[in-house]
Amino acid sequence: MDVKIELRRKADDHLAAICREARQGKINDMRTRLDEWKAFVIGGDLVGPPPLLRQRWLNNPCPWQHHFRLRNYMDWRTPEALWIINEGEKRNPVVRKPKSGVRTPYRLIVDHSVPVVVLREHILENRSLWEPQSLEAFLESWYRRGVLTKDQDRQLDEAGLRQRMPSGWTFGNDPFARYTKVGLTHA
Repeated sequence: MDVKIELRRKADDHLAAICREARQGKINDMRTRLDEWKAFVIGGDLVGPPPLLRQRWLNNPCPWQHHFRLRNYMDWRTPEALWIINEGEKRNPVVRKPKSGVRTPYRLIVDHSVPVVVLREHILENRSLWEPQSLEAFLESWYRRGVLTKDQDRQLDEAGLRQRMPSGWTFGNDPFARYTKVGLTHA
């Protein structure tokens, strides 16, 4: 099996599914499709070994296990999140992901800088994106992920920016506008 060819096939399958569903008026499980598409496009450590080549999920990531992925494959990190990532690489026990239900100020969140619902609505409204080539060009520009602390993620919630962009934002503006709107900085 040629891994690069297989990863490209898997990425193309996800693009084709999004296009097909957009033509039908509803895109199912958009977050999974987008996250897997990006993992297959990038490959490397975001995908498990052959023959399965499955995406490695980064939901509620442990800085010990995922420090390399969080530092090298995400598009935006706050200084606080980067500190946690670096301490995870050093195996600092303070930042290790705790057992379920234990609260910690060192919990990390991988966030879509332009919320998936905003991307989905834009794709559904724009027929020009219903072909794999144009959809991929759009996603290469607008599908971005940031690494935040749980407290920083809560700031987005409190500002009403969980699933929407700031007022007046349009495609063509900064894809990280939600973060800067609540005062977060990029490391």
